[in-house]
Formats: sequence, structure tokens, C-alpha cells
Amino acid sequence: GRRTMEDQLILYTHQSTPADTSAISDFLNKHNIHYQTVDVTNNNDLQNELKKRKNARNEFPQVFLNLDALGGLDDLKQLQTEGALTGIKKRLTLRSPQKAPPTRLLTPPQSPNAKIMLMEEENKVEKLIRKMRDGKIGLKISNRNFHTKNHKRVFSGSEFVDWILKNKSEINTEIPSDFLQDIPDTAPSTPTLTPTKPPSSKPADTGLIQNKSQAIKLGQKLLNEKLIKSVQNSRTFSPDSTQFYRFQLDEVEHLLNMDKIWSSKIKSESQLITDLSNQINNLYEHFSTTSNSSTPLVNYSALSKSEDFSFFKLSVAKLQKFNLNYFRENPSTSKNLEEICFFTNLYNILVIHGIIAVGTPKNANERAKFFSHVAYNIGGLIFSLNDIEHGILRGNIYSRPGKPAWKKQFGQNDERLLHVIPEAHIDVRILLCLNRGSRGSVNLRVYEAETMEKGVKESVEKYLGQSVRVDKERKELKVGKLFDWYGVDFGGVDKVVEFVAKNRSGGLGEGVEVNDPKEWSVRFDCFDWSENNQG
Repeated sequence: GRRTMEDQLILYTHQSTPADTSAISDFLNKHNIHYQTVDVTNNNDLQNELKKRKNARNEFPQVFLNLDALGGLDDLKQLQTEGALTGIKKRLTLRSPQKAPPTRLLTPPQSPNAKIMLMEEENKVEKLIRKMRDGKIGLKISNRNFHTKNHKRVFSGSEFVDWILKNKSEINTEIPSDFLQDIPDTAPSTPTLTPTKPPSSKPADTGLIQNKSQAIKLGQKLLNEKLIKSVQNSRTFSPDSTQFYRFQLDEVEHLLNMDKIWSSKIKSESQLITDLSNQINNLYEHFSTTSNSSTPLVNYSALSKSEDFSFFKLSVAKLQKFNLNYFRENPSTSKNLEEICFFTNLYNILVIHGIIAVGTPKNANERAKFFSHVAYNIGGLIFSLNDIEHGILRGNIYSRPGKPAWKKQFGQNDERLLHVIPEAHIDVRILLCLNRGSRGSVNLRVYEAETMEKGVKESVEKYLGQSVRVDKERKELKVGKLFDWYGVDFGGVDKVVEFVAKNRSGGLGEGVEVNDPKEWSVRFDCFDWSENNQG
């Protein structure tokens, strides 16, 4: 079955109403109800966000169950009178308080002196990147030719340094003072003797960026954080006019998880995977349905406006710092199941995210562009839909169906090759579990590594039950176009017959045995690319 979101009771407080806060705390403690406390005194953004929620009040303290406002003390007492408080308590005691996950709301750190410093830092870095990419006041970003090679949407190292020094006063007010502390100086400083000058009435020019060396350090920091990329694949930032760099956001046309730049470390890859799976599950559950023909449909309009999707976009931004080596380093993973599960779920949600962000592709050219340019930044590497499907899940064998074997999705020196699923662990059934945002796709589903086999088996059975037609008399199979596109993956026409007989519920029909697959002919239906939009 589907995994549901773990329930959390959150008491949002304000320093101006300590007595009310104490009264609610006493009430909750008296009834042995576990809750978390978040002080919103210095966080206007969070206050405004909470007040927008259904049934929410304009004052604090206020209690929320997950995203739903329960109200203040009087409201809690009313819930007790109605008997509803007992049900809430049961929901909260289904998990151990010690393992309570962090709230999905943008809660600030608990230290009064460190409130929302992390989010402020993220915003400052984002602001700097936006300014540098601004076509009017930012860096000169253009296509450049160098050594007979054309580099698209790039700027030079020298242009970067010049721009930083020109705008240093503004930059020094926008980025954290310790932003460059982990970057060594480009050259050792040499002490010099200077004549003593009388005190000046002009204030000293202070700040993070004061000279060329510090501007270079800033470039190195952005390179290390993979916010910019050297097109010459250098790991050292150079102020040279012949060294070209490209913003990560300009690597592909639609890099969808970088609306927010996430520069802090992730505490736990496994927890992020769990959180994303829970949130994807929540989105599927609320915004997908099936029509009379069991075709998977998504209410893209409602989903795009939902608070759940807003929170998902914040969570998926964390993938920028995801350590992809986690799957190799975690001894509990076997046969790449967790990795396969991770990328399968990510592919399906990226399709939905892409349709919301750029619209449904209407023809073959738009589809080619959509699957090539809709992407996520995962651990500093760019993964488009094609990269996930053909590069990761298909083992980088072919770039696209029908292309020659030598045409790989990832080239010889591509960093992403380290994360390709080994040939021995590739599961061809996964190709039938990818939802391509159309009515010809399999039903939407969240997969979990622990129950991956069961989930894939059920999805494939359902897909084959809907798409395969068997003519026993003529020994003819009519199957979906996916079997034509990925014929090599399935092993040819003969293997397609065997695959359907093995994985379709009821095989090819009662009493039908496949003694010789060559006796059967296979026809392919056209793929239904019509939009799977419920709205």
C-alpha cells in the first residue's frame, strides 16, 4: 500500500504572548500529546505563510496538525469536547517522538540568535547569482568561439573578476562574511612597510571582496559549489580571458530544482529520499486519478497551485547537495535497488514538474526538446529525463531507441558514468514503469526499495493487461509501442513474446503455452501521446 505522511503537531508561538503559549503547552502536556514548538517572532515570512492556511488565525500562539490549523486553546478544548482530540492523539502516537521528522514548513532554527540565518544565506547567494545573470546589469553572457569550438552561454574568467570588482560594494552587503572561509588564498600575502598616515575621516573600505585575489576566491567558491562550470573542465578558477564558464542554470533550458539555491549540506541522504518519496506519494494521492478506461490522469492545474507542491519544490532543491555516492557507500543496498527506485520516482515527478513548468509537448519536436532539456541538478550534476532513462536506468547502452550502439547518452569522460546502473542489475521492466506524461503511460505510482519487486510486478501486470491483445488462433500479439522502441532491451521480438507470457496476468490466455516464440507474430500499437491532464 501507499505510505502516508507522518503526522506532526506544531505549536507556533510569539514572544508577545507568553501566557497564552504557556496555557496551550500545559493543556497539551496534561493530555500527553507530543508536539513541536516553533517561535515565529522574528520570522515574518513564516507568519504570513501560516496565516494564509485554511482556518488559520491572525494571532499567535496557534496549533497546526501538519498543514491544517487547529487554532488556540479554546479550539483545542472544543476538539476535546467533540471527542476529536482523542483521534488526533492516536495519530501522533503511531510514531516515536524521538524519531519525529522535521516539519515540512519553513521552520527556523531553534536558537533565538540564529533564526533563519540559513535561509537568509541561501537567499543572498541566489540574489548574487540572479544579478550576475541579469541581461542588463550582469555579466556579459554570450556564445564564444575558441580553438574552433563554440561555447554557448558563457562568460570569461577575466569578465567575472572585472564585474565583481566593479560591484564589490554591493556584493559585500549581500553575501555572508564567512562565505569564502574554506577557500585558500590564491597567493601568499607579502608584508610590506608603508608610511604612517594620519587618521582619515573617511570610513575604511571593509567587506568580503576588496581586491582581485578575493574576486578569484569568489569564482573558486562558485566553481566548488557547482553554481558555475568550467567548459574546459578545469577545477581551478582562472581570471584568464580564454577560460570560459557557464552558470549551472544555463546548462540546460529548464533546470527545475534551482529556483532556490541550496548551499548547505544535507544531513542524511536516506532521510531526503524518504521525505521526497512521502511528498511525491502525497502529490500522487491528491492530484492523480483514473478515467473510465483506467488511464492515469493528473490535475496539473490544482497540483501547481497546491501548498504541497510548493513544499516539494523546496525539498527537491536539496538534491543540489545530494551525495550520489551514497548508493555505493551504503552497504544495505543490493543490486542497485535503492538507486533504481530513486531514479524511477524522480523521473516520474520530473515529468509532472516539467509539464507544470513548461507545458505539455504537442508534437515530436517539442517532445524531443522536453525530454532533453527538462532536468534536475542532483549532487551538482545535471540529469535530464533522457539522462535518467537512457543514461542511468538503461545502462547507457543507447542514446535513444533506434540509435546505433556506439551512440551513448553519456560520453567517455562524463562524470555521470559513475552512476550508471550496471548491466547485470538493469531491470527492463522499469521502462514500463516510467510515466511520460501521456495517456499511453503506466499508472502513476511511488516505488519503495523494500517493496520494489512487488510494486514493479503490479505496475507491469496492469500495463500489460491494458495494452496487450492476444489472438490465440492466429498466434498474434498486439503490444504497446514501448516494446518496439526498446526491442533491443527486451531482446528482440521472440523475447517480447516470452516477456508478455511471463509477466502478464494469465499469460497469453488459458491453455496457451509458448513452446516456440518464433511461431508468434508481434504487432505494435501507436503510442498514445495525448495529454494525461485531468483538468
